[in-house]
Amino acid sequence: MKKISLYPVIILFWTAFLFSGCGTKDKSDRDKEIEQKRESGEYADATMLKKAADKEIESFMLSLKYSLNEAIREGGPVRAIGVCSEAAPEIAMAHAREGWQIWRLTDRSRNPNNQVNDLQHDILYEFAEAGSAPPFVIEWKEEMGQRKFYYYKPIYTDKLCLNCHGVKESMKPETVAKLMELYPDDQATGYYAGELRGMFMVEVDWPKGKVLAEKLAGDSL
Repeated sequence: MKKISLYPVIILFWTAFLFSGCGTKDKSDRDKEIEQKRESGEYADATMLKKAADKEIESFMLSLKYSLNEAIREGGPVRAIGVCSEAAPEIAMAHAREGWQIWRLTDRSRNPNNQVNDLQHDILYEFAEAGSAPPFVIEWKEEMGQRKFYYYKPIYTDKLCLNCHGVKESMKPETVAKLMELYPDDQATGYYAGELRGMFMVEVDWPKGKVLAEKLAGDSL
């Protein structure tokens, strides 16, 4: 698996790839070829895709937090447990459109569908490295003849999360009882504020996802 960890400045990594096969061309010809391939959608602008993926994640989080806050207001954290299990998949499905999909993944899952596989675990481990964790990770893959762009971003616990994912001794007894009833194999408690909870994974089929990517990158929430 080829991973590219990008820090404050995004590297337009396809340039190096294209240059490797164009040793006999001068710089102007190579620049024209790169631009033509980007305009045709064969190669993507990494800056644009990152911006679009961040917008998709932000929209997902706003929707989920709204649902959880409403549930807590109506029935406390116990109510939020059910809403989270129902709302999060529905929100993810709403974002699965035009070649785009989004997931929340973790190595300590409540819902087994959110458990990382071995390759994803390696990326999650990068986010857990104290002092050297990247702010995000991107990679490209070829799967069954389809070029895919992946964007990973860490999820950290905040005060809202701790209602159902915090240390059990600090949670309401009725919340703990409901979790044990619904999720006897639950691994998703024991977190503190600011601790790594998991990560988002955004998957984009390319060039199918180009139109939505350009729209998301151009819009503001």
